Order: sequence, then structure tokens, then C-alpha cells
Amino acid sequence: MPKIQCRRCPFTGKLFEESKIDKYILHLKTTRDEMRYERNLKGVKAGFSEWLKVEKLKLIHPDMVPEWFIANQRHIMDAVNAGCRGKNDHHDDKFFADDVFQKVYLEKSPVFNLFTSNSHSCPDNGETNWSEQDLFKPTGYPGWRGHIHGSLNRNKKHNSSYPYTSALKLVGIKTGGGGGGNERWAYDFTMFLADWPGFEVEYRKIEGDRIIAKLKGVR
Repeated sequence: MPKIQCRRCPFTGKLFEESKIDKYILHLKTTRDEMRYERNLKGVKAGFSEWLKVEKLKLIHPDMVPEWFIANQRHIMDAVNAGCRGKNDHHDDKFFADDVFQKVYLEKSPVFNLFTSNSHSCPDNGETNWSEQDLFKPTGYPGWRGHIHGSLNRNKKHNSSYPYTSALKLVGIKTGGGGGGNERWAYDFTMFLADWPGFEVEYRKIEGDRIIAKLKGVR
């Protein structure tokens, strides 16, 4: 009985008959690509927190965030895939290589409030307080509220999942009410000052204007 010669993949141990050498070569390439991608994700996860911290110092106003998000979208998407998650984000949806955020924009400039509601969301180092029911917890944090719109272009076969909120929450855009499909979505959002240290510049300006107004007797 003739022997059947086979090749074994050194990475997966899968066997391929010699007559199917083309499949073996394709399997090797695919496996190497997957391993390379996994190594990349591990590197992204290890360094993402520090990268984000440095990047946020460059942003001094909420209006700058959408353009920054678009410019860095691939790194942010890889971080979601690597398992980096925003506070209270439990989705397991992932991004694919051909996903592209075509649009991310604010409806208008967000409004600042010293006590932005923390009923549903809070700064990463803070805590929520539903309808201010807990007298021993904060009843709000300095932050900006607004409305954000966007469009994620992806292969239609992947349109049963919606990973864009995970990407927004990961960088500190805390989404609230809203929804929509990948092609068109919109949400209320909060950006807390504690999550965006670069916004301190704008915060000081707002506080300065408020003090000047009080000195002039303007409410």
C-alpha cells in the first residue's frame, strides 16, 4: 500500500497531503499573518493607556476630538480588538481590517457644566449616582455634553454588530441616548474634564469668563 506523504504546519500541527501543497502554502501564510496581528494587538494593549494619556494632552477643546479620532481610528480600533475597554463597556464586538470611520462630527459645540450628570456615566476615576439618590456620592462632575454623529463603513456581512460605541467610550466619549446602524449613528455624549486633562485650558477660560461676569454684575 503506497504511503501518503504529508506536510505538517509547524504552528498549528495541521496536516496537508503533498498533492495539496497550494493549500499548505496558503495555510502557512494565513497563520503567519494571524500570528503577526496577534503580536501587534498585544503591543497595542500594553502601550495604549500611556499613548492615550499623551495624546489627550494635545487636545485643549472638545471640538478638536472628532478630527483627532478620525486621524487615529485604526489604532483605536486595534485597541478595542486587543481587549482595551472603557469603563462599564462590556460589548465584545470587534473591528475588521477594512472598517473605516468615514465621518465623526459634533452637532454643535458641547456645553460645559460644573455638575454634569453622573446618573449613567462618570469619569474613569469617578462613580455614578443614579438620579442623585445616594447622598454620600458626587452628584455630578465638571464636563461637556453634546451630540455626536458618525458613519462606520464596513462590509455588509459584518453589519450585524456595532462596535463604534466601544471605540468612543474607550477614548472617553461617554455615550448616552441614541443609536443607529453602522452607516449612520448619533448619540448624546459626555466628556468629563477628569478624562481629558488637556481641556483644563478651556475650563480655566470658562471659569475666568464666569468670574469676570460676576464682577460686572452679570448673572
